[in-house]
Amino acid sequence: MPEIVELKIFAKSIKDMFFNHAAVTANNARHDFDLSEVAEGKYLTDVVAHGKELFFWFDGEPAFSAHLMINGGFAVLNENLRPAAADAVAEIKFDNGNYLMLFDPDGYAKVTPFKNLPDVPEATRISLNGFLDIMNRRKGAAVKSVLCDQKCIRGIGNAYADEILYDALIMPDCKCGKIPDDERVNLYESMINVLCDAIEKYSVKYKGVTCGEMRDYVKVHTPARYTKSGEIIKVMQVGGKKTYYVQSQRSFI
Repeated sequence: MPEIVELKIFAKSIKDMFFNHAAVTANNARHDFDLSEVAEGKYLTDVVAHGKELFFWFDGEPAFSAHLMINGGFAVLNENLRPAAADAVAEIKFDNGNYLMLFDPDGYAKVTPFKNLPDVPEATRISLNGFLDIMNRRKGAAVKSVLCDQKCIRGIGNAYADEILYDALIMPDCKCGKIPDDERVNLYESMINVLCDAIEKYSVKYKGVTCGEMRDYVKVHTPARYTKSGEIIKVMQVGGKKTYYVQSQRSFI
């Protein structure tokens, strides 16, 4: 599933291609939301990644959000290059002749209207105090579960939670309440650094990309048996998620 790192690149790619272009037609395969009412005849003015969703503004007004779910993505196409209709969840044709299509072979991706961005903080924007407050409120929970909980912090999934905890040298199943205050600060810094470093690298390598996962630089969330430093990569379950870690990560009790 794409996480905040990928969504940031998707948002920039879409905005670069369609900013200030008008939507000629807009269709939503699910008829519970009329996409044409918020997009047709209007100009795309912003695209923002927040959590695991993209939020779209037309004519400066909130229009809709798109959630890719597990296997969804965006495609930029012309009349001659369009996937099977069964994969299309929503589609907007712009005045430059190109289509922006939200697709999902599983059919779970969706578009919904919105008025404001979610109140839950996004992982690359949360303050240190906000992060520490979450850790205090979830003392009995495994730290990986908290990082992945979209009701606590938006945007981190299975892969980047492992990467953040590997960088911070903290075991994924460690209870938040057992982590010392200085290590919580280090964890916050690891979260910001890991995510922002990945966004910076992939923004260059995958410029213009609008779908897929970007995991070229992961260090521990990988099928490889060893890290680059030679540590054995181990696997366990945390909160029902397949979790990758190494022995040098610390557990506080």
